[in-house]
Amino acid sequence: MEKSSRNDPCPCGSGKKYMQCCAQQAEAPASGDHPAPTASDIPKTLQSALEHHKALQSALEHHHAGRLSQAKAIYQQILQAKPNHHKALHLLGVIANQEGEYDRAVELINRAIQASPSKPGYHYNLGCVYNALNKPDEAIACYRKALAIRPDYADALNNLGNTLKDQGKVDEAIVCYRKALAIKPDDVTTLNNLGIALKSQGKLDEAIACYRKALAIKPDYAEAYNNLGAAFTEQGKSYEAIACYQKALVIRPVIKGQPLMAQFHIHQIYYSEQTQHELDPGFIPLNNLANERPDWREYWPIRNYLLNNKLAEDDYYGFFSPKFGQKTNLSAEQVKDFINTCDDGTDVVIFSPWWDLQSFFSNLFEQGESAHPGFYNVAQTSLSEIGETIDLTTLLMDSRNSIFCNFFVAKPKFWKVWLDLNEKLFMVAEGRGSSNAKRLLNSDALYGNGKVHFKVFVMERIASYILATQSQWRTRTYNPYSLFGYTPQLHDFLLECLLCDALKIAYSTSGFAQYKAVYFHVRQKIIKALNEQKHTHPTLTRK
Repeated sequence: MEKSSRNDPCPCGSGKKYMQCCAQQAEAPASGDHPAPTASDIPKTLQSALEHHKALQSALEHHHAGRLSQAKAIYQQILQAKPNHHKALHLLGVIANQEGEYDRAVELINRAIQASPSKPGYHYNLGCVYNALNKPDEAIACYRKALAIRPDYADALNNLGNTLKDQGKVDEAIVCYRKALAIKPDDVTTLNNLGIALKSQGKLDEAIACYRKALAIKPDYAEAYNNLGAAFTEQGKSYEAIACYQKALVIRPVIKGQPLMAQFHIHQIYYSEQTQHELDPGFIPLNNLANERPDWREYWPIRNYLLNNKLAEDDYYGFFSPKFGQKTNLSAEQVKDFINTCDDGTDVVIFSPWWDLQSFFSNLFEQGESAHPGFYNVAQTSLSEIGETIDLTTLLMDSRNSIFCNFFVAKPKFWKVWLDLNEKLFMVAEGRGSSNAKRLLNSDALYGNGKVHFKVFVMERIASYILATQSQWRTRTYNPYSLFGYTPQLHDFLLECLLCDALKIAYSTSGFAQYKAVYFHVRQKIIKALNEQKHTHPTLTRK
């Protein structure tokens, strides 16, 4: 773990910098190796307030140096003597958050707040934990409580802005960023965030001004150079964009397997010696030779990885089948190069084939019904079983949120939501009962010349379902029209399919019903022409 700076916010919850807070009350440890706490670190009797204070300062020094196990031991000793010691509760919650134990962090920080509700830092850190749990409403409430106590809490304003932006409330987010900058005008992180928000509104000149101001303050800010390059790209200023990307690369070079802003963990699954030999060497091989549960197909190795590995918050993860290259005609290097063009706010990057099917059908569940009769009923029944009651026939998906084969790369917060939903379905399918949803998920669907359980096709559409029903996710799609995957029946209607996708996107962004009506009109013309040619409606018998 990287050592914390004495200029970082103090974890005690005061909202001050560490050097201006607890560091003034505790002598920094000498450099070199630091053994585990001794009796002098943890007093045998923590009876007096003075002893509590000394123990807390020792723990804080360990905490700031990144020695979490030592700090945790001291906080726990303090709490054994004084169970409602709010600082120890809060700081132990901070460590739980750092170690990915988010539910435990919520419990501890809430106990600290109950003991001392007027600490703005406690509410702020609780908001950070709720963000990690992908509970934006709870996070927003916490940041607002912190600001009610301390209106000039710039970090809380910045995080509130980030969370609002993720919910699609960009105007409100910009207000928060501007308030934060009025308090801390040289905060480069907030300047960068404001630039991202302005860029998302098409205000490229204002965004560029933010990135340039951040770089004037911090010339080695690679993220700002990367985002400035992206803004220039959208303006068509290729030379300026390339210059920015080159400067970013000088500051933070792209090494093998690592993009500009985050590390790649893009895996390719293999389940036989043949598929192992066919893997793209640019991806990380994911061994599924044991193939304990072939009935779950790719979900089984993806599930095992996500349940047994801690994901780095800002990194990108992906899990492609052995047929990724065959279905997309993309190499690992092309995938990585494209992700490098995304800005820091991108949550999901999509590499889905068969754009004509995405465009023609109203959504991938309708496409699933066409390819696997009975699929609509299976998907609707099983999703309703886990509390997802949206009428699937009402969803309108386009190329920005339609994903076949799980061909996407995403940050951990998206994978967590994806896994949570799929695990609920997994529990239904694997449960002891005999519900209708369980029976349907485990029933056979037609698949080429064979059969596959419906649960596999439901699982493969969960990413699209999340993106179509939750507006906070920011996506970036590899040009779908350049990928392989034309369906024979639609070969003569590719321009009409492209128009269908454009109309669905226009309806989604504007809300104007005319776009939706024209989409269905164009689609009906395709269906009529197919019927006249005695073709069936387009289907997909592949995964």
